[in-house]
Amino acid sequence: MKSSKPGVSIVTLFMLAFAVAPAHAQLGDLMNRAKDKIEKNKPQTNQTTQTNPTPTDTTQQTNNSGNTHVSSRTDTQMNGALGWDQFRCNPELIGTVNEDRLREIIQYNLNNDYGKGGLIVFTKQPLTKKNATIEDSVMTFKAGEPIYMNIVFKEPRKPYAGDIYLRIPGETIVTVGDTRCENNQSLYVDYERFAQMPSTLDFLPQGGKSAHHQQQVRSIAEKLRSLPPGVHIIPVRLDSISVIGAFYYDNRDGKANDDAIKAAIAEVKMPAPAVRMPALEKQIISNWNTGPGSTALRVVIIDRDWSPLRNELGGIRGRYITAVMAKKENGRCFQVTQLWAQNYNGRTYTGLFLEGSRGGDEMDCANVMK
Repeated sequence: MKSSKPGVSIVTLFMLAFAVAPAHAQLGDLMNRAKDKIEKNKPQTNQTTQTNPTPTDTTQQTNNSGNTHVSSRTDTQMNGALGWDQFRCNPELIGTVNEDRLREIIQYNLNNDYGKGGLIVFTKQPLTKKNATIEDSVMTFKAGEPIYMNIVFKEPRKPYAGDIYLRIPGETIVTVGDTRCENNQSLYVDYERFAQMPSTLDFLPQGGKSAHHQQQVRSIAEKLRSLPPGVHIIPVRLDSISVIGAFYYDNRDGKANDDAIKAAIAEVKMPAPAVRMPALEKQIISNWNTGPGSTALRVVIIDRDWSPLRNELGGIRGRYITAVMAKKENGRCFQVTQLWAQNYNGRTYTGLFLEGSRGGDEMDCANVMK
């Protein structure tokens, strides 16, 4: 059985648990309980300032046919084009690979709101140098090469009251030569919360393995693998601390390796049960398998007991319990978190139906029964 019964549903709020706080305290508790059961809520140097270009900026570029052309633009015109949200689709900036120009774009934006916090230096091995600058950043990576992301703050960071939430908020990937902006792919990575400000974040480490952010590394690897053959500008911005960086990603000779993806799949395991309810586990599997599609393989209850579902007047309308299901679909196994509920008729609880679900992480089928 894969559809909800009529009534006041919490599906929408349950699915939005990552992004917004619910308006209703009871439903917020439901979402937080479900999320907390399976997930762990897991500067330093001065950056050189922008040196303004000369009043007239003359750029020499070579196109794919080997012909060279010279373009002249005033300082004001070029500065406008260098904006973090404006350089895309500009043939003078993305018509050909030009590492110096990409550095100029990054440097220009270190002086506005996008990069006021500092610089992201990308390297092929962990950065050990202090006082790194944009000149230390590798500007071109080929598919399959490791990529390390190092944060260089403009000013020493003040102690932060509470956790800080770091993410790459869907930065648009730019394909060199795509002056019509036909490539609309973007990079979104949610690194979740940190109690202390990190100086490095895993991006695509050697071998694809990450000690703390395997699923984030996997999403980066999958995005890079999905890009069409060519050379792409990968702009990266951590919006909560306003640091920026960018690099060329060249996948003309092949796609990125899948080490990070395999490591992420192997990392997903079933949680330990909070309580064993064999009859309920069997019923959930039976209800799920009555419909077409995926097949339920195992259910783990991660709440110690049922919790009440209340109506707008505070009366009990039912009860719910949180479970994690391992299911198989098209030969691949996945893990999903679910709320299963029963209605209350004033005397007893009846029926069993899916009230909401979230997630769908792929897992190694060998981990289902572990």
